[in-house]
Amino acid sequence: MLIVAKHLKTLLLCYLFLFANVSLAQTTRIKSLETQLKQQIPDTTRLRLLGEISAAYTSVDPVIKFKYATKSKVLAIKLHDNEALADALVAIGVSYGIRGLGDSAILNMKLGYNVAKKINYLEGMGRALNNIGFAYDKMDDSRESIKYHFEALAIFKKLNFVKGINQSSINIGAIYYDLKQYKLAKSYYEQCYKSYMASKDTSGIGYSLLILGNCYTQLGDFTKAENYYTRSLAIKQLQGDSNGVALVHKGLGLLNTSKKEYPQALLHLKKAYNMVSAIQDKYEQAAVLLDLTDLYLATGDTRNAEKSALQALADCREIKAELGVSESMEKLVRVYQLKNDIPRAFRYQSAYIATKDSVLARKALKDITMVEYGRVRSENLDLTKDIESKGRQNIGNAATIKRYGYLIVLCLIIMIGAGLLILLQYRRNREKHLANQRLLQQAEEIAVINQELAQLNEIKTKFLAIISHDLRGPLANLQTMFEIYREGYLDEQEMSKLMTSLEDNVIATSDFLDTLLEWAKSQLEGLVINTVSFDVNTYFEENIRLWSGRIEHKKLNVKNNAQPQTLVLADPDMINMVIRNLLANSVKFCNPGDEITLNAQRTHDKTLISISDTGPGISLEQQAKLFNLTQTMSEGSQGEKGNHLGLILCRDTVLQNKGRMWFESTPNERTTFWVELPAG
Repeated sequence: MLIVAKHLKTLLLCYLFLFANVSLAQTTRIKSLETQLKQQIPDTTRLRLLGEISAAYTSVDPVIKFKYATKSKVLAIKLHDNEALADALVAIGVSYGIRGLGDSAILNMKLGYNVAKKINYLEGMGRALNNIGFAYDKMDDSRESIKYHFEALAIFKKLNFVKGINQSSINIGAIYYDLKQYKLAKSYYEQCYKSYMASKDTSGIGYSLLILGNCYTQLGDFTKAENYYTRSLAIKQLQGDSNGVALVHKGLGLLNTSKKEYPQALLHLKKAYNMVSAIQDKYEQAAVLLDLTDLYLATGDTRNAEKSALQALADCREIKAELGVSESMEKLVRVYQLKNDIPRAFRYQSAYIATKDSVLARKALKDITMVEYGRVRSENLDLTKDIESKGRQNIGNAATIKRYGYLIVLCLIIMIGAGLLILLQYRRNREKHLANQRLLQQAEEIAVINQELAQLNEIKTKFLAIISHDLRGPLANLQTMFEIYREGYLDEQEMSKLMTSLEDNVIATSDFLDTLLEWAKSQLEGLVINTVSFDVNTYFEENIRLWSGRIEHKKLNVKNNAQPQTLVLADPDMINMVIRNLLANSVKFCNPGDEITLNAQRTHDKTLISISDTGPGISLEQQAKLFNLTQTMSEGSQGEKGNHLGLILCRDTVLQNKGRMWFESTPNERTTFWVELPAG
């Protein structure tokens, strides 16, 4: 985007949204208001008329606007109308801003904001902040500008003031547009477009379509850009808005240039130039001439490119737009390079560098001046307040002593005594209140501690019960089998069968013991988490291989439907344990020929893992106590041992990794366990 175009667009925003539209109707309205002002009217009515006339002159004559705003300020002070005073100060700042006097503009706008803030005049505060942001933007200070626009937006949202919300949103979008953050700019413009559509504001709809077209042009979506431009053009033509029609043609010209449709681009840009020339808008004339220069350079027409760039340079010098002067010189360097006119190219290159350095130096000086000005002004304000406070105190004391003398002293003694008694009683009551609060808090803390002790005691009791029942049982069976074998009651074939059963029993008991110890450790010590980003597919395949023997033995159909490179942000060892436990449960409880499906997919910032099987499902009774310690052992389809502690440990592990785990089961149909974790 052209450097000078930033200021042209910002100036347009000022006219369209912060102030008023240029039109014959506006001039007629001013004359009507000035006629009313000459009549004999109350001061309150006169104050309102002065404010309206000042606002109307914004787009006509900023100097006259200043005159009426100053009169409004004086009358507002006389009537003690602080809302009107705040508005008048902001209007004075706007007048300075239009005339390029940014420092004076910001000073008066901040004074208006302080007055509005003092009386909690929210609409005035929002309007002042919006204009301060606009002034900073004209001074090329985007950081300060967007800060004030966001503050204004927050106030307008609090008031649900739609017009103010749209003003701030468009100004914020414009700043992002200048910073080439076109997607962010588009998001703010789209909010305004929806708001204007809801309120059926035709003028706002037309303008929002135009700036959305500009965004889509920069984003390369030429179809949408052309659609928005066409709709905006229809509205602007219907309204008779010459300036708006010119801007749409300018946008269409840039769109056609981007699409390399040079004849159509030339047609639109010439229309835009003719229209802005008719209304003598030097800023837009320079902007369109620079766009025409780019078009001529793209087509190799150096003669017309030189002519356009020189005219743009003259216009920018006339209106003292230094950035536009710099832009014009830069394009003339390109023109003379293509024409192989090295002396002129060198001359304009030197002038371009000198102009750019001058602009940067002035901006640095302005930044330093503003910082120093703010510091001195803050010190002066503090000093003024201190002097005023001391002056009022001295005058008050002298008058009091002179008028009332000893009577005041006596009254003060009585009041002080009464105050001390009240303070003493208040302190006693407060101490009692604080003591009661401490007692209540201690009672609550004791209740929490008792509850935690009860939970720990329950865990200890259940832990001992599990050890005594679920570990001693398999060991007792093993002891009995050895006694039978030693006494000779079993032959070798029977012993071989029992050894297979014994192996399963030992494996299940060992697996249960590992799970039990992990669960106990997590309950008593907590887990140490090593969070990294990893592909969950790796552990799907690893655990399928781990259980391949049992899968083949039971003739199960296992599918891995996970998307490639499905990343999870968690502790890989912990999540591997969760996948292993859930897959092991499916293998244990499925009947021969059943199907097990593993899946993982990313949804926004989460990764959803699921392990589903067509096994016997979980009964409603078991579902109700699946994640507690009321039941710890169950039996698979071929007598395998399973325990609920594994599921409890899985759920706790997932929670420790900032995820969640749940299940869905239909008895005799399907069971699915879901694990949701942060995406890698």
